[in-house]
Amino acid sequence: MDKQAVLLDLCMRLEAAGQADDWPEVSAVDHDIGDAMSRLHAEKTWTAAEHAALIRLKLAHLAIRERCANALARLDGRMADLREQKPGWMAYAMNDRVHGSGA
Repeated sequence: MDKQAVLLDLCMRLEAAGQADDWPEVSAVDHDIGDAMSRLHAEKTWTAAEHAALIRLKLAHLAIRERCANALARLDGRMADLREQKPGWMAYAMNDRVHGSGA
């Protein structure tokens, strides 16, 4: 597969995984990008189309990093909410243990 095809394939995989919030696949594609860039970096000549594909991949990578950061922020917020509610859950569980579930 030529450089342009490799870069565009990685870009499409990354975009699809990001749109699906498929974080394990995002991680796998990110690893594949690292491997591909190690191989492709050694090649000295790049066409304009290959440079364009590389720029598209870089933009897709930046977008997925932002999407990941946003997902992490939402998860951090949810975890904070859960931590704040823990005393209430503990009290409910202790009450149920002392007084029975009524079932």
